[in-house]
Amino acid sequence: MRWSRCLISWIACAIGSSIDLSSAHAAPPPTTFRPRVSRAVGVGPLWTACADFNGDGRIDVAMGRNGGTNHAITTFYTQPDGTLPLTGTASPTAFGPSRFSSGDFNADGRADLLYFDDPAAGMKLTFGQTNNAFGGTTPLGPAFGADFWGKTSVGDLNHDGRLDAMMALSRSTSNTGGVATALALPGGGFQVSTFQTNSDPHGIANADLDGNGYSDVIIGDESGGEPIRVAYGSSSGTYTVKSFAFNDRGYGVVARDFNGDGRPDVAAVAYNQNKIGVMLTQPNGDLGAPSFFTSATEPYDIAAGDFNGDGIVDLVSTSVSNIGLIVHPGNGDGTFAPFVVLLASAAGTSTVSVGDLDGNGYDDIAVAAASGQNLDIFYAVPEPASVAVVGIGGVMLATRRRRPRR
Repeated sequence: MRWSRCLISWIACAIGSSIDLSSAHAAPPPTTFRPRVSRAVGVGPLWTACADFNGDGRIDVAMGRNGGTNHAITTFYTQPDGTLPLTGTASPTAFGPSRFSSGDFNADGRADLLYFDDPAAGMKLTFGQTNNAFGGTTPLGPAFGADFWGKTSVGDLNHDGRLDAMMALSRSTSNTGGVATALALPGGGFQVSTFQTNSDPHGIANADLDGNGYSDVIIGDESGGEPIRVAYGSSSGTYTVKSFAFNDRGYGVVARDFNGDGRPDVAAVAYNQNKIGVMLTQPNGDLGAPSFFTSATEPYDIAAGDFNGDGIVDLVSTSVSNIGLIVHPGNGDGTFAPFVVLLASAAGTSTVSVGDLDGNGYDDIAVAAASGQNLDIFYAVPEPASVAVVGIGGVMLATRRRRPRR
């Protein structure tokens, strides 16, 4: 009997040691999704945004279509049962709508859509309505002719309680690269200005990294070998730009707290390296050195959410190459578990957005699948009571009980 107990103890220690050697971090609970749900949207689906655009308390999906002459914002308004209708509601636009972000700019309880479709008009804002439509499009500017434009972001830049808009302006013959901001005014309208970064901005996000109460603008560059830049906001409305080594094309950036210290951190795609880089924010607001982990080939866009219900931030990224959509489960300490492929697409995917579409408490994923002319939805669901998980990109040889929601 004593020998049996010793043998069992030895086996338990050996198993524990092997698990410790294979991973330095406790594995997050499995990420489980229902089979892909697709909605046909026609030629050229490139951009997505998830938000409650009609004020009914359910998250909807807006899709930008840029194919031929059939340009439109096609919106799928989530139904009471948590599903999307088979056909979306199309709002035609003059040009191909792109660079989506969303937020409630007029404080009416409905999300509005920030987008770009015309270099002569700059950013545009269209307002969510209760009748399952958008209305009242407002050009924000600025106009930079045929310059290349990067992505947009939404946040309260000047700490006045009103949402503002921003857009990355890539370098061209008429400017040295920078950021356009549209600050919401008390009586309506926007004050538009730009500041220079002397770079080729493309990815953009905003968060208060240094804790001074003013949002900072995080900028990823579309040129190879460039840093991540942060434009630190201040009470004077001016920005101080600092560079942090990254040495890659940061086409997509996102800011969330990845290690649970209460400070927003930054994750960016590293296009040339086929990786994701995470930069943890230091107590003084600077970004730490990037920690890279493997992603799919040529990652382009990135978003954050909680897909497995453990209260820890996960990442999802698109790939313009042969792997279309992958999930990176967060460990909660600024590191991420091996990626899991959700969608393999020979032509890749474009942009991704996140929101709890079916209201089950787990973030879902909406992705533009241009090669299939589809909007693809992946609904996250609770893991079974006991599962064996095998993920592409990594294998966890264990069964585990579901953790309680936090």
